[in-house]
Amino acid sequence: MHIFALGGSRNIGYYAAHRLLSKGDTVTFVLRSPATLEADEALKEYVSNGKARLVKGDALSADDIKAAWLGAVAVAPVDFIMFTVGSPTATFSFREGFVIHPRDLCTRSLLTLIKAIHSATPSHPIPRLV
Repeated sequence: MHIFALGGSRNIGYYAAHRLLSKGDTVTFVLRSPATLEADEALKEYVSNGKARLVKGDALSADDIKAAWLGAVAVAPVDFIMFTVGSPTATFSFREGFVIHPRDLCTRSLLTLIKAIHSATPSHPIPRLV
């Protein structure tokens, strides 16, 4: 399978992607900072053999997402999208719990993703989203 991962440099996205890679799948990561995973010992083998593709991009930039998507589908059809966008500047309060900044980051990122994919490949259906 080929997975398009928006986010995934840590926590749930990281571990899910690592599990998929260990099963032989290919993962295209779109990350603000690909250097985070380039230096990761557990992923070096996957990066070097092309199973893990690291693409620099901002989840809020339609141009970045569109370019990453076109690069991914040029390699192989995408079977599903793994959406694990987070914020390194999240804060915690007892009244509100964990708060990401900007507060609508996930909503805006998901909308950007869907619009970018549709504009890049309008004749193709959007893959399953996880």
